[in-house]
Amino acid sequence: EKQIQAPSDAVIAEDTKKRLYYGTFFHEATHNMHQIGCLTKRVGKQGLPLANQNDPWFVEGLANHVAANFTLSKQAEIYEQLNKRLLENKVPRDFDGMLKQSYNDLLPYYLGAYLVEYMHREYGKESVKTYLHATCLAEDTKSALKKATGKEANQFYLDAVENFKTTYAKSSKNIREWKFGHLTKMKAKD
Repeated sequence: EKQIQAPSDAVIAEDTKKRLYYGTFFHEATHNMHQIGCLTKRVGKQGLPLANQNDPWFVEGLANHVAANFTLSKQAEIYEQLNKRLLENKVPRDFDGMLKQSYNDLLPYYLGAYLVEYMHREYGKESVKTYLHATCLAEDTKSALKKATGKEANQFYLDAVENFKTTYAKSSKNIREWKFGHLTKMKAKD
């Protein structure tokens, strides 16, 4: 097999490195901060299970949402992949269906990211923190979501999916810029 060769132009090489690694860095750094935050929240608490609530949609969704705030190409990927799954009828009909899907079809990375984006935008950053803290202390997903948003989990989910359809339609013109706007623009050589 042919190995991918680094570009000989230093500007293009640096641009490529940024596109490939910064999104991953922010995603993984968010996981680390999430773990540290949970461990800090749990210190001195008695009777908690060894692990906090495992919510793939929130864990991966939060990490991708944060990464998307630093790299617009990640935002474009989230929107395009979630829309693709909607068109293929791969997005569960309700919150329980989403929980059952777990990591299937990489839903937490796209659907989860939009659910966190929606929670943050519609209910504020405090709602994300409230959910995070509640699940770190082993509160179940549905009651933590109710505490964070004031809505039943299924209603929150249905509202977010409907909101995505509208948001995607409005954003479709921006997605090309999100995908390619960060690239280094080179002048043609004579």
